Amino acid sequence: MVISAYVPEIADRFLSLFPHRFDYLFAKHPAPGEPVQWKTESRHPLSDRMILRGDLLYGVRFGFKTRYAVIDIDRGSPYHPLRDRFAIGKIMAAIEPLGITDYVAVTSSYSAGLHLYLPLAADAVTWQLAAALEHLLMLRGFLVQAGLLEVFPNVRNYDADGPSLFNGHRLPLGPGSYLLGPDWQLTHTTPEQFCKAWEFCQRRNSIDLAEVDRTARLATRRIHRLSFKAEKFLNDLNACIEPGWTGYGQTNYLLGRITLRSYCFGHILRGGKPLTGERLIAEIVAVAMQAPGYRDWCRHQHEIWERAAEWARCVENSRYFPYRYPEHKQGKDSENDLVIDDQVLSWNAWQMERARERLCFAIADLLNRGELPATTAARFERLTLDYGFSGETLYRHRDLWHPDHLWKTPPNPPKTGDIPGGDRAGGASPPGTHTSLLAQTDRKTLPDKGFTPFWQGWDLGTGCNALPDKGSDDFSGEFHGKTNTKPRPERPAL
Repeated sequence: MVISAYVPEIADRFLSLFPHRFDYLFAKHPAPGEPVQWKTESRHPLSDRMILRGDLLYGVRFGFKTRYAVIDIDRGSPYHPLRDRFAIGKIMAAIEPLGITDYVAVTSSYSAGLHLYLPLAADAVTWQLAAALEHLLMLRGFLVQAGLLEVFPNVRNYDADGPSLFNGHRLPLGPGSYLLGPDWQLTHTTPEQFCKAWEFCQRRNSIDLAEVDRTARLATRRIHRLSFKAEKFLNDLNACIEPGWTGYGQTNYLLGRITLRSYCFGHILRGGKPLTGERLIAEIVAVAMQAPGYRDWCRHQHEIWERAAEWARCVENSRYFPYRYPEHKQGKDSENDLVIDDQVLSWNAWQMERARERLCFAIADLLNRGELPATTAARFERLTLDYGFSGETLYRHRDLWHPDHLWKTPPNPPKTGDIPGGDRAGGASPPGTHTSLLAQTDRKTLPDKGFTPFWQGWDLGTGCNALPDKGSDDFSGEFHGKTNTKPRPERPAL
């Protein structure tokens, strides 16, 4: 079933501040003194025009990432300025380590409760931001609970069936909602004034995403109620992983610790189901590449996917199992089946899909680091030398990386039968059968590196409660089966 996106009003800066419109809240305008009866609508997203019509009250939730947070303080709370005029200053001091220093204060409604909006200069992972905010507030002695002090997005309890929805908050500037001045006095408010205050705070709240991630991990025990042994094991793994590389010769040890944490606790830390197979390998590589010192000290960057795959197979076949899933090692799919979207694929088709996946990962990594070369020759050289691609693979999938094709609508990927040499093992083609990608003046002579392309495939689950973005890759199948037929090196010790 196809669900259309909401109709955006391009010129409305105010409504654009709240982009997540799925699973929205709505309610009728209550009589004075009566509570609001909120309901959730999950069948379609909330549109700008529905909000502008104004016949109902509306609220929104949070998606996988967010660029703001909200702190809700009720009128009867001991942290309200009417009862403690210094409490809000202490609240902001508690969360300042995250890089959040400024807020936009509004009354929530005629109840005189306060909403402190915290605009952020960068997108933060929602569950991490929720855990970090609540953890820091509770460390300073603030009691985070309904009626006293609430944080949006909220910390969601662990659910074996998948992540639940984040709590929703009502949109500002509804009935009884006004901006507050320095002495908490009401001021006449327009959407333009609210946007100016929002943008001023956003420029000042240069959030530290690394600190958010670190603080969220510290809050893991309380959020997910880990047992004493599980908590100690996770803390020991974090202590080994968080410093990253500090010298040469540490790759094997660190990859082992990262693999254990991702396999045993990945579903707890990230949400969703336990990480296995390709998803586990992709998580290992993502954590390793983001760790401190990886670029300076790791001498296995050219084969990081191969090393991650070896550790993933080692841990999956060990005595370890995902936390709260002791039965996970039973009932595995046959190793001889290559399955995606419930369809068995040929070996060549499987290899082609995985090559496209890892090429997308490489391009995304270069874009994230701002190091994607502009010219064909330089881009070809980075992909072959730094990411281990062969010229043949780049020729087949040039729609994913070539400057003449990358930003255009990609053609349909070739079928297995159309690939030269598709009837041979691994889809190898005889030498000299392909036209060069580069012009004669751009040709580069590649050194014989003596290794094969690093491990192919990546698929990270997000646990987002929103519908998938149509612009993103819709390749989300789970691979099963043998990954290589050549003898493997000796299995690393745990």
